Amino acid sequence: MPDFAKLSLEGASGLMLGTSASGSLRRVSEMLQGLTVIDASNEVAGRFCARLMADNGAGVTLSAAEEVSSARAPTWRHLNAGKRLESWDVSDQQIFAQRVRGSDIVICNSPWQVQACRSANERIIAVLITSFGQHGPYSGWRGTEMIYQALSGSMPNNGEASMPPLYGCGDRASYAAGVMAYCGAMAAVVERHVSQKGQNVDVAIAEVAAAMTTGAVAFGYSGKVPAARTTSQSMICCSGEWVLLWCYPFQWQNFCIALDAIDLYHDPRFAEQAERAVNWQVLLEILQDRLGDRTADEIVAKLRGRKLITAKSERPSQMGDNPHLNARGYWQEHDGGRVLGPLFRAYRSEEDTENSPFDNRLGSEIASPLSRLRVFDLTTAWAGPMAGRYLAFLGANVIHVEHASKTDLWRHHRQVYNDALYVEGNNPERRYNRNALFNSQNINKRSLCLDLKSPEGARLGKQIAEHCDVILTNFTPGTLDRLGIGYKALSQLNPNVIVCEMPAFGLSGPQAEALAVGATMEMAAAMSAMVGYRNGTPTTTGPHLPDPIGGLNATAAILTALVHRQMHGGGQLVEVAQVEAAMQYVGAELLEAIETGVDPVPDGNRVTHAAPHDVFPASGLDQWVAIAVLDDVAWRGLCQVIDPGLAQDSRFAQLDIRLGHQDALSEIISAWTSTRNKRDVAAELQAAGVAAAPVLEASEMFDDPFLTDRRAFAVLPHPEVGPRPYHTVPVRLSRTPGVDRLAGPCLGEHTDAVLAEFGVDAAQRQYLAARGVTNALPT
Repeated sequence: MPDFAKLSLEGASGLMLGTSASGSLRRVSEMLQGLTVIDASNEVAGRFCARLMADNGAGVTLSAAEEVSSARAPTWRHLNAGKRLESWDVSDQQIFAQRVRGSDIVICNSPWQVQACRSANERIIAVLITSFGQHGPYSGWRGTEMIYQALSGSMPNNGEASMPPLYGCGDRASYAAGVMAYCGAMAAVVERHVSQKGQNVDVAIAEVAAAMTTGAVAFGYSGKVPAARTTSQSMICCSGEWVLLWCYPFQWQNFCIALDAIDLYHDPRFAEQAERAVNWQVLLEILQDRLGDRTADEIVAKLRGRKLITAKSERPSQMGDNPHLNARGYWQEHDGGRVLGPLFRAYRSEEDTENSPFDNRLGSEIASPLSRLRVFDLTTAWAGPMAGRYLAFLGANVIHVEHASKTDLWRHHRQVYNDALYVEGNNPERRYNRNALFNSQNINKRSLCLDLKSPEGARLGKQIAEHCDVILTNFTPGTLDRLGIGYKALSQLNPNVIVCEMPAFGLSGPQAEALAVGATMEMAAAMSAMVGYRNGTPTTTGPHLPDPIGGLNATAAILTALVHRQMHGGGQLVEVAQVEAAMQYVGAELLEAIETGVDPVPDGNRVTHAAPHDVFPASGLDQWVAIAVLDDVAWRGLCQVIDPGLAQDSRFAQLDIRLGHQDALSEIISAWTSTRNKRDVAAELQAAGVAAAPVLEASEMFDDPFLTDRRAFAVLPHPEVGPRPYHTVPVRLSRTPGVDRLAGPCLGEHTDAVLAEFGVDAAQRQYLAARGVTNALPT
């Protein structure tokens, strides 16, 4: 603990480091070396969870009966690269018990396997990922990506108002659930270091999908549901390629200068943010007319040259030749085929020698896994704060650092007031404490106001950071170093420190300095090119999925680094390049497109492997039900419920024929669903073996039987908005579960307590306040 009693704040200065201060960095591989894993799963989520363990050095055995020849298929490679393949019967209980006895982690595919692990060895960490949980009202339901997204509350915001809502693409919810289960397993490994006992990790894919949205929390504040699918895509087409434009209010002049459109800056229709919002479509039409014959790369370069946020919609088939990815050495080879690069990268200083295992003994027999972990959280908005929130749920002491002069973006200070994010009648003068978005992503944290750009704040921040376990930031590359609290500086003072940086495009490469938000990362990861209507434009998902994806991925990276520190010693710099990490969630589709040279063609909710696979109108205004017929059994079930005669219709006899008659089939199904309640339709079809779900609006999520049974929401007190419901973290650890205690903190609420904890006495705290270093009153 630093001796702040002797700290002279007068005239203090921050440490500025050059690259020569501590030499170069080297990659850390095989962070989980020494862990043994059996993958007995048979779905995307479990396979990807185990694949992440293999990527990071664990010895992973895949128990599968598939033909070895399938190992060359893109999806197989993406899910199973790095595993050792063994063929044995995972359904044989005696064989299963023998095989798993000496394993650290087992990825199971059924509840009896979890119990078998508990009986075989109390140290085993047994992971089970299901669609809707092992028990509960939907436990017998069939799921697929569209079904999970229908229940998540996100679909009403995806697409165009005059069209059906869109589910997205690929299996993104399953990949997210795989990462969530990975996080749970790593937390259990950390805790086992203390208790010497394993435990069960329970994840439901549909709950993970719901936790990656914000609409329900906003409704819990305001009682308002924004009009569905009304947000403009803010895209223009430049020489056949689409560019997404993004402009914060304070960037408007720069935006106009970058696009050689200074006349628009003086146009009264666009003078203020409120006017621009009303006339945004007019502005896009003007820009389209002026810039349509320019290249997308040219427009992107102009905007990024002035530190503005933008991206073009990357084509999946061209990602293998992406200059930035190739400059970073992203793509890898496995068994003669291409695979995506890692979810995250880790580095250590070249000067570091091998350390002994770090015996800080996080957690305890009765506490959460990370109960002794201290995190210095310098993040803002969604992805970074979400990672800190997940660590806090697992017991970490997370200190969220802001200042009155630079508050968290999701406090929405100085932004146009959006009444959908605030409690009706609440005092708007202190809205920076009352925003649903900020409060939802900073649960369990403490707020420290500290001006890190002031000499006193820089010195104090560095001394606090030195005594933390984890530094977490989503600043642009180089910012931490300029503040004197980057990995190179801190690792010399604390060789066990873990610094996690979350730049959109990574710490190196030609696009490293590019700024991004969820929507532009979705474009850059080639996701948007896979989503949309037939012959339409690329589409970003309403909740900007790469943001919560980034939060999950950063949590996984930090927990992996903690396991490595426990097992092998030493801290590290962990780099989570958010675009690259998001690509993993559509990795199979990317590999297929690269290898065939053919881009996926969006067609609403329709896919080539199932028919019908779409949303259909239900009774009520803008009410929908999602229906996916995944096999012949489901087709017969659908026919039995809707019209037994359909089974004899030659147009729909089998999948390849149905694919050619989807419009006719949709008319028949829509005529049946349109007069019925969406929940009743889903329940009736699920009982017949058909994957189906109501497309939930945010306002309906609190009453959903599945989410209620999973206790997916926690009602937490807040001093200025009262008790409100928030998504809990969608992972259940059987012995040491996480806990939600408090909603996001008021600005500077814990400044005095945190500084006192680090030895800053009352006189020094008064001095800092008088100098404005700890100011918590934004203007």
